[in-house]
Amino acid sequence: MNKYVYRNKKETGTAAANSAAQAIRSAIRNKGQANIILATGASQFEMLEQLVGSHGIDWLKVVMFHLDEYIGLGPGHPASFRKYLKERFVDVVTPLKAAYFVRGDAEDAAEECRRLGVLIAAHPIDVACIGIGENGHLAFNDPPTSCLLLRICGMLMEIACVGISLIDLNQPSPSCCLRHCSSSRTVRYAS
Repeated sequence: MNKYVYRNKKETGTAAANSAAQAIRSAIRNKGQANIILATGASQFEMLEQLVGSHGIDWLKVVMFHLDEYIGLGPGHPASFRKYLKERFVDVVTPLKAAYFVRGDAEDAAEECRRLGVLIAAHPIDVACIGIGENGHLAFNDPPTSCLLLRICGMLMEIACVGISLIDLNQPSPSCCLRHCSSSRTVRYAS
């Protein structure tokens, strides 16, 4: 594993976007399309801003999935991750070949997970842009929960696998505390 240290979030986001853009272009070149999964949150602001401005990506050959959503939230809700990605990514790079969102307001969350599982099986993910939150969380998995496994739709999957998670707002969160980092150095890991 290589370790890269950057002075700030902008440098980190630029480096991550450049790496993602290179992988997307490579998948398009080698397979004719790129299947990507995008996360949301503060750790993604700079990366997404840089990624949408990347040159040489034929977005018509990109299929986008989104990582997670709150159960019960419609796409227009201010806290909706669908809204976040639509505004910061989809509406900027449109048209994409396809964009598959987690429907948090689906009547049957388990069926929604199955729907997305079928779609992902048909579109194996080439690039996953997922940030690590300020408190070390990945998707809705807050410390001190396992950092090695994601609980996704009732199944345990290794982080290397891609999945979709839906979180029920009526259930207590494992952690509701965010710690703000005061460090001016940001670290990005790549394998």
